[in-house]
Amino acid sequence: MAVGDNILQVKRLEGRTKEESRELYQEIFSEDSEAFVDYYYQYRAGENEIYGVVDGRENLISMLHLNPYQICLGGRAVSSQYIVAVATREDYRHQGLMSRLIHCSLREMYEKKEPFAFLMPAAEAIYRPFDFRFIYQQCQYELKPIEHGNCTELSCRPATEQDLKELSDWARRRIQEDYCTYALHTEAYFRRMLSEQASQKGQVMLITGKGRICGYFFTACEGEAEVREPIIEKRYLSRLPVILTKYFDGYDRIRVFGGSAGVEGENIRQTPLIMARVVHLEAFVKCLSAKRTVSFEIELEDSLLKENSGVFRLTMDREGGYLERLTDREADWKMTAGEFTSLAFGSVSAQEV
Repeated sequence: MAVGDNILQVKRLEGRTKEESRELYQEIFSEDSEAFVDYYYQYRAGENEIYGVVDGRENLISMLHLNPYQICLGGRAVSSQYIVAVATREDYRHQGLMSRLIHCSLREMYEKKEPFAFLMPAAEAIYRPFDFRFIYQQCQYELKPIEHGNCTELSCRPATEQDLKELSDWARRRIQEDYCTYALHTEAYFRRMLSEQASQKGQVMLITGKGRICGYFFTACEGEAEVREPIIEKRYLSRLPVILTKYFDGYDRIRVFGGSAGVEGENIRQTPLIMARVVHLEAFVKCLSAKRTVSFEIELEDSLLKENSGVFRLTMDREGGYLERLTDREADWKMTAGEFTSLAFGSVSAQEV
């Protein structure tokens, strides 16, 4: 492709060129601290894939990162990609470079038969044309200093490397009580979080009682107190505000993001946070299940991944889903890849589609 007189090339960055993308990262995402960028390029850039657009002199002018995650989808562990660090130098914007990178990365994911991809958008309107739709709303609220009361049966301490096996086992059991789609909280997941929170002047904190883990939360203290993903046993849910305000004693307010469902309060809001889109339709359908056998026909249109387009019969039961392509016929139920994504993740009802 060419922009003006400049010949541009889309390529996957390897080796040293990955590290060289840091300059563009810091130029565009200047709000991220040096410590966090150090963490990101030490831990995430070493395992992710970076797609870039370079000019004739091999200067990086646009990029997109794919960070790998193991996801529980319908009770199955699948590989998925978290699309982040989508950035273009200011003088090259509005010339279709991001679109080229999204097309290229989605095609690579399709070839690997990855069921879906997800991202946290700067603005919904940027990604809707690519059939990304919101699938997750995050519970967010603020806590004010309160009387600590008598919560002597629970205490907090920082997690260590020796805690990770027990913590990941506990998290797996607890999270599946509330969610059917989530990032697998393995030992490697929590090991990475130890470093990520440290880069933001925070910690991975354990909530313990009677010598065992009862919950955890992540902290960050860059300017103000933040708690992320506080998860606790349901019987202790009402104690969570007390535990968090006691830990952040001396702060005027504590901002809380995500975590255990069921927390009560007047200032709680549900904020649309994560968008996703189906990538490999057949691989995705295999992860869908139903309490009783259901079967229906749809005509799907995917403008980016043509292989997903067509007329299909979808059958689902407790064991999973099955996709059958139908030829020489039409279906009464027609939808786009974005609408199918919303339906499959439960963001909208069949009636709304």
